[in-house]
Amino acid sequence: MGLAYIVYLFSLYVLLMGAFSFRRFELSGKGKRSSMSALTVMSIAIVSLMMSLRYDVGTDWQNYNEIFDTFKLGSPSLSDALAHSSSLEPLYSLLNYGVASVGGSYQFLQFVIMCLHLLLIFQSCRTIPKYTPLVIFFYFSTLFF
Repeated sequence: MGLAYIVYLFSLYVLLMGAFSFRRFELSGKGKRSSMSALTVMSIAIVSLMMSLRYDVGTDWQNYNEIFDTFKLGSPSLSDALAHSSSLEPLYSLLNYGVASVGGSYQFLQFVIMCLHLLLIFQSCRTIPKYTPLVIFFYFSTLFF
């Protein structure tokens, strides 16, 4: 494994740990607190962008790209997308349909999926904060290795 890949993974880990460490941040001068800090939102967006711009990475990348291309080039209706979900997860079919119908690319679909992943992980870590490093470790070890 190259040094650049290790630095890449370490930077993702640091960004996520920083984002999950700060729970709330004052976003407006009115004294209202948001449910997510600005650092959390920025970190989730940056990490999702870094993960979604990977091109032809993984053993199943080509298969998922072909599935997206069938939605984009075939431009099915919503009922066709749901019928296609018999071989796919229904939410994944709807995400493909939604991104393809607005003219998005496969990388944009990956960005949306990664944002959803990280938002769900963030919410889980907020529930039980003492397990945050362990959750992020297992997320990275199952996603990248």
